[in-house]
Amino acid sequence: ICAKLNHLAATLGEAVEDKRRLAERAVSLQDIERKEIARELHDEFGPYLFSLRAHAGVLAKQADGRVPSAEAVRKHGSAMLEQINALQQFNRRVLERLRPVGLAELGLRQALESLLRLWRESHPDVAIETVISPSLGVTGETADLTIYRIVQEALTNVFRHAGATSVNVVIEPVEQMAHDGRGCARVRVSDNGRGME
Repeated sequence: ICAKLNHLAATLGEAVEDKRRLAERAVSLQDIERKEIARELHDEFGPYLFSLRAHAGVLAKQADGRVPSAEAVRKHGSAMLEQINALQQFNRRVLERLRPVGLAELGLRQALESLLRLWRESHPDVAIETVISPSLGVTGETADLTIYRIVQEALTNVFRHAGATSVNVVIEPVEQMAHDGRGCARVRVSDNGRGME
C-alpha cells in the first residue's frame, strides 16, 4: 500500500508539474500572438494611416484654394479609396486571426472557405487548392478550432516566408478514433516555395 501511495503521489506531482508547464506555455503563446498582432498593426496600419492623412491634407488644401484641381482631387481620392480597401482586407485578416468568423455558427468547412477566400483575394497570384474530405465527420469544437488555427498559421507562414505560387491544403479523416469516440483528422498544407535550410 505504501509503495502504491508513493507511486500515486509521484504521478500526481508529475501531473501538477505538467499542468504548470502547460499554463506557462499558454501564457507564452498568448504573449507571442499579442506581439505578432501588435507588429502587424504597426507595420500595416501605420503606413496606411500616414498616407491617408497626407492625402486628406492635400485634399483640404485643394478645397481652400480658389480653383481646386479636379485632377488632383481625383488622384488623391482614388489613392485614399485604394488604401481604405487594403485596410479593410487587413482588418478582416486580423479579426479572423483573433476569432474565426462563423466557426461555431457555420462549421469548420465554411469557416475555412471564408479564410481561404480572404487569402485568395489578397494574393490572387497564388493558386490555393483545397480538399476537405466529405467523409470528415464531427471532430468537435476544440478540434475544429485547432484545425482552423493550423491551416491559418501554415498559410500565414507560406505567404510571409515561402514565396510560393501554389499551395495545397488537405484535410481528411484518419482511421483511429479519439478517446471520446469522435473522429480524428489529418491536416496537410504544402507549397512549392523555398524550403527551410
